[in-house]
Amino acid sequence: MFLNRGVRTVQRWERDEGLPVHRHNHSKRGTVSAVASEIETWMKARKMLNEVAVEPLGRAFSYPNMTNEELQRRCIAARDRAQYARNRVRQVYEYYQNKISRVLEVLNAGGPTQ
Repeated sequence: MFLNRGVRTVQRWERDEGLPVHRHNHSKRGTVSAVASEIETWMKARKMLNEVAVEPLGRAFSYPNMTNEELQRRCIAARDRAQYARNRVRQVYEYYQNKISRVLEVLNAGGPTQ
């Protein structure tokens, strides 16, 4: 198995995190396939998202005189930075997916013409 995970985990990643799989419906049962390069791109994007540096919440509690408003402000700022990072990773992922699709189109059409 390419991802070394169970079926339910992979299905959850497909549903919740956009794991790129291709479903083909047939008369009785469907089949599922995936392209290794798409999975690798998805894994890189997911890893980048997990590595985004966000101020640890524990640092907020190291200030004994911090007000609830300041703590709330810091949490909102951290949430906004994380959302920005998620959006940026999505943009990068979509950019490379587009590039991969174009390369596959060229390869399926018989290679680049010179």
